[in-house]
Amino acid sequence: MHLLHTETLQIGVFHSNLPRYAILSHTWDEEEISFWDIQDLDEVKDRLGYRKIWYACAHAQKYGFEWIWIDSCCIDKDSSAELSEALISMYQFYGDSDVCYVYLSDAQIGEDPGNFGSTFRRCKWFTRGWTLQELLAPSHVVFLDKNWEEIGTRWSLRGVISAITSIPVQVFWGFSIHNFSIAQKMSWAAYRETTRPEDRAYSLMGIFGISMPPLYGEGGVKAFMRLQQEIIRYSGDRSIFAWISDVEAERTGLLARTPYAFRASGKVGTSDPDLMGNHALYSFRNNSLQIHLPMEPVPEDNDIFLASLHCRSESDGSYVSLYLHKAKGGYVREMPHKLVLTPKVPPSETTREIIVHGELLLSDERKWVPSEMFSVLPDPKLLPSAQNYFSLHRANRTNTMSPFVGNATDTVLSLRGGRDGTVELFLSRRNDHDDGVSIAKFQLLISPNQPQLQLAPGPTDRDEMSWPLSADRFLLPYESGAQISLALQVTGDLDIRYHRMLEIDYIAPENTHILHSFQEQSTYYKFDLLVDSSPFSLSRVVPYDFCQKTLDSEKSKFFVSLPGDIMNLPISFRVLTFKGTLDGEEVIIHVAAGFYESKPWIDMLYTRLDDQREGAEDIWQSYLDSGSRANERSNPRSHTSIVHDGKETRSQVTAFIEKRLTIMLHGGTHILRFEKLENRKPRAPHGNWAPPSASAPAAPAPAPTLPSKGYEAGSPYLVQQRSNRPAASSEPLPAPKPRIPSPDLPWMRDSPVGDTRPLADSPIASTSNLFPVSQMPDIETDLEDDDNRSESPEFYSLPASPV
Repeated sequence: MHLLHTETLQIGVFHSNLPRYAILSHTWDEEEISFWDIQDLDEVKDRLGYRKIWYACAHAQKYGFEWIWIDSCCIDKDSSAELSEALISMYQFYGDSDVCYVYLSDAQIGEDPGNFGSTFRRCKWFTRGWTLQELLAPSHVVFLDKNWEEIGTRWSLRGVISAITSIPVQVFWGFSIHNFSIAQKMSWAAYRETTRPEDRAYSLMGIFGISMPPLYGEGGVKAFMRLQQEIIRYSGDRSIFAWISDVEAERTGLLARTPYAFRASGKVGTSDPDLMGNHALYSFRNNSLQIHLPMEPVPEDNDIFLASLHCRSESDGSYVSLYLHKAKGGYVREMPHKLVLTPKVPPSETTREIIVHGELLLSDERKWVPSEMFSVLPDPKLLPSAQNYFSLHRANRTNTMSPFVGNATDTVLSLRGGRDGTVELFLSRRNDHDDGVSIAKFQLLISPNQPQLQLAPGPTDRDEMSWPLSADRFLLPYESGAQISLALQVTGDLDIRYHRMLEIDYIAPENTHILHSFQEQSTYYKFDLLVDSSPFSLSRVVPYDFCQKTLDSEKSKFFVSLPGDIMNLPISFRVLTFKGTLDGEEVIIHVAAGFYESKPWIDMLYTRLDDQREGAEDIWQSYLDSGSRANERSNPRSHTSIVHDGKETRSQVTAFIEKRLTIMLHGGTHILRFEKLENRKPRAPHGNWAPPSASAPAAPAPAPTLPSKGYEAGSPYLVQQRSNRPAASSEPLPAPKPRIPSPDLPWMRDSPVGDTRPLADSPIASTSNLFPVSQMPDIETDLEDDDNRSESPEFYSLPASPV
């Protein structure tokens, strides 16, 4: 092992009895000093790499270290034998050091590292493959900024680092990484990149405690396959097979092609050997895997089987399974784009010994080269709250301006592209003739070989750009404590290859605390929603969800994260605001959703677009412990309804929150969806109810006896409740039936569920500000007898409040 003397900058060789030494972790820049360069200091003193080595030695010497190890100058890369030995021993090098200094050339002190726009969170160091083991292996890690000033330690910054890397914070408390499953550790490397594709596999050898000779030129896929085969030799953890691919119509083996396939496996635990008995061991040979698996045939196809991996999801304890297809001489994996979650493990008598064929890899994989990336001008969009404060101009690179977007406000935001590939956001007044003030500069980078959008702040000099970065959200300070939010939204429509949208939002000063109310455990959301907003449109999520994604070009399907009360987080629920029309009238619908003791709860309320007494933030505050709706969070339920009595029709909207039984490409432990039922009113008065006359308003019908809870006296809100009393009409409309998810069904049904018979007539005294009451008595529904029950929904009304 070569070590560098911190005072003389001379190389020392040690085969045993290593002295105490510090170690440097960094990202490579221009003019790095090599092993042979350091032999002649007079020739390299003017190079940028020498300055980094000098400051690293000075910092180590400041704390009494005589020796330091720096990868750029302590490895003789001209010797293939020494290079191979260093790659295999790298994890041990960092583990044996007394302290690891992480030099971040693109970070600076004087800011809160936990802020979403901090330079610390955007550092290139967190995106590189080799730095993962450099973060995990040392016993003590110190982070230094570009001026070699201390930012903090791995312990003091554990919450922020956990949020950036998705590594559980328990690892930084001192928990051994060997307590985590193979799938979990693979997920930590899913989004990291390396200059050479093979290094994505080689950089993980130490984390899994295995050794294999590096073979540069074999390609990233083959190298990662070899890594998994080597792991199988030493570990019986079957979570190594718990991954998902990007392609649905594909049959593969049981081994993944890249670490990226484990991106959704961060909560897949270690397989339980007690469930497998004498069949826990398996082996890989002749490009095939010989293994014992419980095999349950799928009813629709006798050649497809559901095989359990005996791994459990840490979210709810479900067992992880995958599909296998019977092929010639064995099996192959079917539908690798999803994993199936089942409530219990299959019986042991279904276990059989099978052979699963692997893939025959050819050396034709396309390699991602950073220099192939190019910058594009994003399509901007003002969100509704921002339209009240700004107008928007979009200019192309010839400064041809588009028409104004938004309200006719005096404050104008201009998005302009420069010749150097950067994009600038200017703030100006409508009648000003100058360009205004530049408040943000960034680049939107796209790789043609790997269509992945990345928003990165950058200087005008392209060569100084620190990329690839994974930033897609920025908060910009604005006047009076408000903030401007820039959010890059990416659609899931593969037909639009480079579709991108830059959403611009205004965050009021009183709401900025919501954005920063979680730091350490921000990535530890236990649950998440796949939101199908149809027939409405999602306009806002409160608190602002930095994990939110748009999944289709129609902007009707979204991914929204929910931490859950079980995590003891300040944000345990969210309020989703939707816009839509009922009987031709524009309405705002607010859906509050969260989890209580792993069970979902949901509440829904709505109002007319021109009569909003509560904003989304006010509604969110009302569900906090000190709010008027706090009790709703401890009332688990899977659906809730509202009723709108319009001029022509009477509408019932039901929101469902349902557990998913499969792990799909876009994730989501639960689905939020709507059902909308409409019935046209009779033209003539009918029964005991008639529309009010135009000449003389009809006297309101007397309100029936109200339930004991669910409203307040004088409230203008409409109350809906299921009742066992006789129906008021001969044609009652039963409540919509909950959908029963199934592993073999598509991820979302298009057809409505439930009865579509006319709504029961009931007296309605007021139609302004309609809200449901969620604290209704629990009603047990027998799904099998649902079509035969005689109960009907019953509606209660209260006179409008004079307030």
